[in-house]
Amino acid sequence: MKYELKVYKIENFTVINISGKIDSSNSEEAEAELNLMLENNDRYYILDLCGLEYISSAGLRVFLSASKKIKNNKGNFVFCSVSEEIKEVFDITGLLHVFTLCETLDGAVEKIKSMAL
Repeated sequence: MKYELKVYKIENFTVINISGKIDSSNSEEAEAELNLMLENNDRYYILDLCGLEYISSAGLRVFLSASKKIKNNKGNFVFCSVSEEIKEVFDITGLLHVFTLCETLDGAVEKIKSMAL
């Protein structure tokens, strides 16, 4: 199964729902698609991973690239609804301490609001 990205708004924040699998076979395409979604005037994003089933190191590079792009735009982002399997990948690679993870979408909205102040 391939990945799927869906974008919608909650209040003033852009939510990008990511589902499926991101690995070396599709990471370049996923990165290009995600970068297009980041080319707007928004600065604060929620990356909702509730449907993400698998991510490889190539997939993690997609998130690191997005992180750089958002931070270069003086913005910020959080992840939410991250499965235990994906959290474990973040943990093993040391990214658990780099990224902000929220349990729920509501929690992510509250966290991103506090960052936007």
